[in-house]
Amino acid sequence: MDQNIDYILLGSCPNCGGDINSIRLTSGSCCIKCIPDDIKFENPMDMVLNLQRNGNLSDLKWLKDNLEEYSTLERMFRDLLGTPPLELQRSWIIRALRGESFAIISPPGTGKSTFGVIMSIYFSMKMKKTLAILPTRVLLEQMAERIRNFSSKMGLNVRVLLYHSGIRKKDEILEKIENNDFDVLLITGRFAVKNYSTISKNRFSFFFIDDVDMALKSSKSMEAILRIVGFRDEDFSILKNRSYNEGEDVFDRIHKIRNERLNGKVAVFSSATASRALPSFTALMGFRPGTPLVFLRNVYDSYSLEFSDDFLIKAIKALGPGTLLFLPPDISSERGEEIERFLNVNGIRASLVKSGKERSLSLFSEGKIDVLIGSAFQYGVLVRGIDMPERIKNAVFYGVPRFTFKVGERIPITLVPRMLSALSIIRGEKELSSLAVRIRRRIKKLSVSGIRKIQSGEMEGDFEMAYRILGEAMMDEKTLNEISRLAGFVIDNGRIMLPDPMTYIQGSGRTSRMYSGKLTTGISLVIVDNSSLFENFRKRVDLFLEDTRWLEFKPDDGMIGEMQIMDILKRMDDERKRISKEGIPGIGTKLMIVESPTKAKTISGFFSKPAYRDLGGLMVYETFTGNSLLITVATQGHLMELTTRPLGLHGVGIEWRDGKVRFLPYYGTIKRCKNGHQFVDPRDGLCPRCGSEIEIDKMNVIKSLQRLALESEQVLICTDPDTEGEKIAMDVYSLLRPFNRNIRRGEFHEITKRAVMEAIHSPRDIDLNLVKAQVVRRVEDRWLGFTLSSIIQKDFWRIYCRRKNLDCSKRIALSAGRVQTPVLGWIIRNYLEYLKKRRRYCIYRAEGMNDLYISVEGECRERYALIKSMVEEERDIPILPPYTTDTLLRDASALLGMRSSIAMGIAQELFEKGLITYHRTDSTRISPAGINIAEKYLREKIGDPYKNIFSPRTWGEGGAHEAIRPTRPIDSRQLRLAIDEGEIDIKLGREHIRLYDLIFRRFISSQISGMKGNYIIFDFEIDGKEYREERIIKRYVKGIGDNLSLDFVYPGVRMQDSLNISIENFKENRVRLIPYRNTFRSEILPYTEGDLVSEMKRNGIGRPSTYATVIETIKERGYATEKGSWIIPTDLGIEVHRFLSKRYGNYVSEERTRMLMEKMDKVERGAEDYSEVLHSLLKEIISLGKYNRLVNSSF
Repeated sequence: MDQNIDYILLGSCPNCGGDINSIRLTSGSCCIKCIPDDIKFENPMDMVLNLQRNGNLSDLKWLKDNLEEYSTLERMFRDLLGTPPLELQRSWIIRALRGESFAIISPPGTGKSTFGVIMSIYFSMKMKKTLAILPTRVLLEQMAERIRNFSSKMGLNVRVLLYHSGIRKKDEILEKIENNDFDVLLITGRFAVKNYSTISKNRFSFFFIDDVDMALKSSKSMEAILRIVGFRDEDFSILKNRSYNEGEDVFDRIHKIRNERLNGKVAVFSSATASRALPSFTALMGFRPGTPLVFLRNVYDSYSLEFSDDFLIKAIKALGPGTLLFLPPDISSERGEEIERFLNVNGIRASLVKSGKERSLSLFSEGKIDVLIGSAFQYGVLVRGIDMPERIKNAVFYGVPRFTFKVGERIPITLVPRMLSALSIIRGEKELSSLAVRIRRRIKKLSVSGIRKIQSGEMEGDFEMAYRILGEAMMDEKTLNEISRLAGFVIDNGRIMLPDPMTYIQGSGRTSRMYSGKLTTGISLVIVDNSSLFENFRKRVDLFLEDTRWLEFKPDDGMIGEMQIMDILKRMDDERKRISKEGIPGIGTKLMIVESPTKAKTISGFFSKPAYRDLGGLMVYETFTGNSLLITVATQGHLMELTTRPLGLHGVGIEWRDGKVRFLPYYGTIKRCKNGHQFVDPRDGLCPRCGSEIEIDKMNVIKSLQRLALESEQVLICTDPDTEGEKIAMDVYSLLRPFNRNIRRGEFHEITKRAVMEAIHSPRDIDLNLVKAQVVRRVEDRWLGFTLSSIIQKDFWRIYCRRKNLDCSKRIALSAGRVQTPVLGWIIRNYLEYLKKRRRYCIYRAEGMNDLYISVEGECRERYALIKSMVEEERDIPILPPYTTDTLLRDASALLGMRSSIAMGIAQELFEKGLITYHRTDSTRISPAGINIAEKYLREKIGDPYKNIFSPRTWGEGGAHEAIRPTRPIDSRQLRLAIDEGEIDIKLGREHIRLYDLIFRRFISSQISGMKGNYIIFDFEIDGKEYREERIIKRYVKGIGDNLSLDFVYPGVRMQDSLNISIENFKENRVRLIPYRNTFRSEILPYTEGDLVSEMKRNGIGRPSTYATVIETIKERGYATEKGSWIIPTDLGIEVHRFLSKRYGNYVSEERTRMLMEKMDKVERGAEDYSEVLHSLLKEIISLGKYNRLVNSSF
């Protein structure tokens, strides 16, 4: 990247902690004191060697040691295996050499065991001992043999001690363990748990626990393993009583315990199938293993609506050997045996897997059986207990995977929480939701016998209450149907059926596994026996597997969708042969950096429940994407900010060179004190505002990111897609470049699996024009804001406090800004105009007219209205585009009563949780992916008639940015249920749901053909004056009739209750008006927050990222206050604006602000030189007459 923008990063030289410019960092170098020459380094080793030659190696000594040790291990790999470490192994090695303990959760065939073997030999070369714990005798013997062979090849004598149940001379081995007479000890987990007190007396430096499931099986086994690692009884006591600890922060204490116990030790927990981690383990070790790669699959999902045994034969014959056949769990064993016989009679070698017939698994593996038959049950053998990636190619579900029970029967216990959650949403009763949560937690802890007892009727407490409530609810047909629609049930011939998506995902996933480090391809077929259930099933699957494409399976034509079945099968066979032949592939490691921890967690959760580790206080998530290990981490916002130190003009250096001015901003790391104040420059090492200690310094985040960059093959910076995000990306790039040269920019406008994968596969360079635009914005804000703010705080405050008889020694936060001041002017002018034009009104309720309210000028008194006419008419209701930032904030204020700052904060969280697209946007464009979401939702909501109303619109022009829209085809009620059920693993509050509902409705409404409304228009005569009132009483979607529920339609207008009245109902057409309350009315009203946002957009000042901030700052400064939804100026605000307008109006005028915004936009597009814009800004500041001394006199 050719960088033509430069700035100074204070204290950021990676070697000495001195100041350094960004150009040197992006060259992979250090500051000029450490490396005087301008050199571009291609790798960190060259840099540290240069530092060492010049005698300047300081803080980077750890890096030199780390890289040299890695070089030794790389040579060992080459000598022993003929190849260097794989990228994954390289990442693990670097962590281990740093002394970091961690979990390896990776598929089989990715080099875990080889890593453990060679690291054991390496530690023995350092005269350090290794303990390896493996699950089986075979694995122990294999590892022992490899260590002996490799060490012999290197001319070493590594003493390997092996213990398992079948070993001879056990007493002799136990004596050697007690006497520490070995280099590498290999044992089983069972032996470790039983003999932990003896084993823990040895001083091990490297622990390789390749049996995570055993280690975390129970508290007893976990504590035994951790005692062997070095933890003590008192450590577990602190954990158990941590909520009662006083004084020192318990989490700091646990962190210190971890450092003390693991000092000089490396513990690596390795597994391909870890499924749990106890909280105590995570707290003490500082990391948590992940779960299996449930959502990592490469499967052709297909279906057929032709349900028959004959079709089943045709389908299996078309797919061929290597097929798993899943039968619904509600069919009888006799029917299963009948299908087995039927397949065999028709020439298909099939076997039903059941108790006593496990031999069929071996026969299938050997190719002597072509089809295995089992139950489509989440804990069935074929769903979870079989892993033959080289053999299993196809999965056939003969019937939609489901839970089934009869109406009147006791509901299966696993369905109780879902039904309670649905009933809670329907009735609006929070107590039912809480009951569902408690039931769900209890179920997880129940044993099989406990579940059977409850199913048989032996229950009490919450379970008894839950069954009683649901039993009563299901007696009511209307309630039962509502639960059915929301929860996705189908009622058929007295049976209630609920889709079982997880069984399908896990069962079909058997066809697509990580095999020798590569993901195999598979085919899955659902032969549909209930079309309504299948529609609900597809919807539930989509909650877990984004963008699932269902292809029609046509065996008579030999087709799946538009593809030939034989072509797919041939590719699958070739693929498995190639994988088997090629062996372990080069799985890469990618470090993805985002701003928010929530965003990092959301992204990593797309592929599985991620592993995570604590690296210097930074939460690091790890998961597999198929061909790479994705390490996701957050910067936790900005890392750097302009300094407040007296450097240049408000933190911007100004130099003259060859008749041209050069600007050099100075940035320091952001810090935060214990009281939450954020700053850049401490005073005497403490917070400059309150004097408390620094709690967070982003330099610690930077150092952790640098270590992560070193262990990664590629760095992807995926900060927000705007100028602010680009500047953060530029800072991250600069700070990490000395540790990794392969750094790219990733961009996505929605946090979905599809968007993330596109960003990974299509990275770009950092857009320096966007960086320059953000620098200009920040410098302008600092220069003008600081200058005018200091004038207000000194000159204005002195005048104002004396006039108001206030304490002039008391300093209050006063400020001014290029956007803030014009907006304050709007608030003042509008309010003063309102006061001039407002009139006294009385609001009356029209008696007998269904709460029709009429406003009449004057004081409240008893009146009568003469109804002159009442007309009903039908009108078109305009279809509005989806939301942009300004329209969202306007509606959030008008329809939800939500402040702009709160609405933006909630929208940010909805974006980071992957529920909506990027919320800072001026675009109304809808992408094809968005249109597909609308079509999917309408089809599922309405059925086939959706085609009559679906009217896809792209709205805005092309480009990367989109309107604000949902990322999934689920409405707010479905979202709540999915969250309650854990299908979407996030937490949302009531306000989140309300705002999401607004965004969802507005978007769906933008994709329908149109709406009509029935209006009633009343003409009244009151005291000789004529009045007109109109109300909308009905809305309906064009082309589908008026019986459709409109719970997905944008609620832009308030519906009136049905007004089924006629003039004849009233004697002499007279209506009594009952006084309700007095109020003021005006043709001009004070601004709401939504109005101000619209004005900023219309007048071209402010940006989506600043709308809410500007309004919030005005209120925080005391310039305006809220009165209901109105923004009312205060006396202080009026006086501040008058002072600024009179003396400095030229600098804060609306026109001047708009012109500067246009210049910034040009910088963003590369149409304007950013230094010229800064130059013109500098002239403005000089003309204020305060800073001439800070620049060259020849200016």
